[in-house]
Amino acid sequence: MRVLHLRVPEETLAFRENAAEESSRRGMNLVFKRRDAVLGRRYASFLKTLAHYKRFAIIQLLLIKGPESVSQVVYGTGFDQATVSRNLRILAKCQYVFSEKRGKQRIYSLNQETIVPLLKLIDEHAKRYCPGCL
Repeated sequence: MRVLHLRVPEETLAFRENAAEESSRRGMNLVFKRRDAVLGRRYASFLKTLAHYKRFAIIQLLLIKGPESVSQVVYGTGFDQATVSRNLRILAKCQYVFSEKRGKQRIYSLNQETIVPLLKLIDEHAKRYCPGCL
């Protein structure tokens, strides 16, 4: 299993003041290593959720079509209803999508505040820096 180590600037760490109280260099390294591990898992979990091909297909559909019901997502993606519901639940748990109850249906929409701008940023980056990556 490969482990991705991410370095985060010291000033962005919430526990900076507590870490500064550590008297030895070794003690500080242990604190930062633990924090790096937590951040690494958080980033990996976030990106793993986004990178799953079925979830990404659902995200793309919602980005293109706008708010949709589960049955509309099933029709648009071609996945079975159980798969769509399970993946929408995962996306909702991480707030990639929000759901709103309308009558007997749940209508799902993308998080306009964070996910839509992130997808646009990824698209701009890919166009600019990764033209031959595909």
